[in-house]
Amino acid sequence: MKRYVVIIACALLTMAMATTAEARRFGIKGGMNLSSTDFKAAAVTGYEVGVAMQFDLPLWFSIQPDLVYSVLGTSVGELQEHIGVGYVKLPVNVQWGPRFMNKNIRAFVQASPYVGYAVSQDLGLEWGDMDRFSYGAGLGIGVQLWFFQLTAQYNWNLGALENFKNTSIKDFDKSKVNGATIGVAFMFGKNK
Repeated sequence: MKRYVVIIACALLTMAMATTAEARRFGIKGGMNLSSTDFKAAAVTGYEVGVAMQFDLPLWFSIQPDLVYSVLGTSVGELQEHIGVGYVKLPVNVQWGPRFMNKNIRAFVQASPYVGYAVSQDLGLEWGDMDRFSYGAGLGIGVQLWFFQLTAQYNWNLGALENFKNTSIKDFDKSKVNGATIGVAFMFGKNK
C-alpha cells in the first residue's frame, strides 16, 4: 500500500506543478551510472536512457519528470563478478537556479525523489527472491545551455534490494544499491 501512495503522490505533484508552468520542453537523455551495494562491494558502471519533460515555474524553479531505463549493479567476490538490475524509473527532478541570457543559460541544483520497478536482472536468481519495487532520492547539480543539459548527482536507494532467504548470498540481505549518475539531455522547445 505504501508503494502506491508514493507513486500517486509523485504523479499528483507533477500534474499540479505542470499546470502553473510558464514553459514546457521535451527532451531525450542518457547517462552513466557508477553504482554499488552498501556491503563494501566494488562499484560498476551502468547506463541510463530515457525521456524528460521540463516545466518552468516562478522564482527560478523548474520541475523535470523523467522516464528512464537505468542499469545499476555491483561486483562481488574474489573474481569481482558483475551483477546488475535494470529498472524503469520515474524521477521527479525539482530544480532551482537562476537563468541568464534571455532564459537560455542556467546553473541549478536539483532534488530527485524517484520510484522504479525492476524489469531485468543478471543475478541468476528468481524474481521471487528480489524486491522489484525501488524508491529513493538524489541530490545533484547541473547546467543548461540553450537545448543542452548536463547533470551530476548522487542517488540513495531507500528500499532494500532484497531480503534473500538463500544463505549463499546472505551478504545481499537488505542491501541497497546507491551511486552517482552523470547525465546529458537534449531539450526541445522554446523558453517563454
